[in-house]
Amino acid sequence: MTKAVAYQRVSYTPKRNPGEPDRYSFETQRDALEVYAARNSLEIVETFIELESASTPGRSVFDQMVEFLKAHPEVKMLLVYMIDRTARNMYDWGLLVDKMGVTIRSAVEDLPDNPAGRLMSDNLAAYARFYSAQLGERTRDALYTKARSGIYPTYAPIGYLNESRNIVIDPVNGPMVRELFIRYARTDDSLAGLASWAKVRGIRSRYGHFMSKGVIHTILQNPVYVGRFRWHNEIYEGSHEPLVNESLFRAVQEKLHGRGTPKATKHHFPYRGFLTCGYCGCRLTAEIKKGKYVYYHCTKSRGECEQPYYSQDKLSLRLRTVLEGIRMTRANADELMALVLGDSEELERARKERKQLLKAEEKRLGERMDAMYEDRLSGVITEEQWIRRDSNHRGRLSVAREELAKLSCEASFDKEAVETTLELARRLPDLYLRKPHEERARALRIVASNCVLTAENVDPVYREPFAAIAKWRNCPAWLPGEDSNLQPFG
Repeated sequence: MTKAVAYQRVSYTPKRNPGEPDRYSFETQRDALEVYAARNSLEIVETFIELESASTPGRSVFDQMVEFLKAHPEVKMLLVYMIDRTARNMYDWGLLVDKMGVTIRSAVEDLPDNPAGRLMSDNLAAYARFYSAQLGERTRDALYTKARSGIYPTYAPIGYLNESRNIVIDPVNGPMVRELFIRYARTDDSLAGLASWAKVRGIRSRYGHFMSKGVIHTILQNPVYVGRFRWHNEIYEGSHEPLVNESLFRAVQEKLHGRGTPKATKHHFPYRGFLTCGYCGCRLTAEIKKGKYVYYHCTKSRGECEQPYYSQDKLSLRLRTVLEGIRMTRANADELMALVLGDSEELERARKERKQLLKAEEKRLGERMDAMYEDRLSGVITEEQWIRRDSNHRGRLSVAREELAKLSCEASFDKEAVETTLELARRLPDLYLRKPHEERARALRIVASNCVLTAENVDPVYREPFAAIAKWRNCPAWLPGEDSNLQPFG
């Protein structure tokens, strides 16, 4: 019997349907390999089980298998479930096939052991590499889209939990992380002391480890806890709830970076960080005049600027226009909800029709490939014709399956989230003037990420989905009634 090694690789992917069997599980692969080996008189002398991705070189179990094959030159066959289980990078594929002269046999694809079969194996390996690269690019684009929308794009840091496609405060660790900031800013505790304090209280990382001084140092510098986050060296305004306020975060940074023990901050300027100068592009900052009056003005970091000073009260009244830009009556909200429902139903119908067409195409291509294989066995078509046609059909089948998988993973319409958004757009403009400045600023940051200010205009940069509401309000069909509760801005 010909000796072979078996290689099984499983990379975790959530099942779409709870009752659906996982065709890439270890058990499925093992059974298929054993059946194939028995049918083809192969003796499996060693089995290697891998959990790492095949997209890049350097897998530990794969490297062990390579060393085993080098130590046993009489073993020249590698048995896998499918070609793409072996490698999605051409370095590993070339190492086995070209440098070591290993023959790779697929239990599922069952390719012939001849030049035509090896050509198809190489094509499948190249396609697996292309698919992996394309998937990685799409994943990166999706994460950048989330980041630009203010949604934290990856695993939640300690103190937060991943929930509803964003992060929310962890009810257990969140308050303790906040206490870390408070203790560091207002006591003489060192990082080592904080590490001991955290260990006593059982605060652990996502991987279950107690936090070291280095981990705590990283936490105390992470802007995610103040409502922003860093993604690929860029800072984004987050839509999640901050764990600490700006003044506490600044106090911690001053102490961390050796500027002495910070004094308690007496004043917090709620609109600072939200405003950009429309004349020079600098930020607007704030200061206290005569010990009690708060004024906002341009930082003038780029030289003199014509931006005037604004008292906090007058500025707050001007900023109400940000919320007026998304104001809706009950009738407007109902009308927009009906439009959104109609669009979502139409989109769902189109999605179902497309899925039906793709499933029919998948079935047709499969049947056609089976028929071509029979034609090849019976001599109706030549080996070269079969290889060319089969490769073409496999490519079309992969494209259809990929689109079908994408349609199956698309999120369904969230009616409750839309209703909540429309209710906020309806109520926030009137609630705004009844609240103190801190809560007004919080409301503004919910609907907009920034505001460009001049003496004449307030130009908000709305977050989604409020940007869509503002755009809809400005369309010709929008005919709102006059607000009976408008306040003067002077």
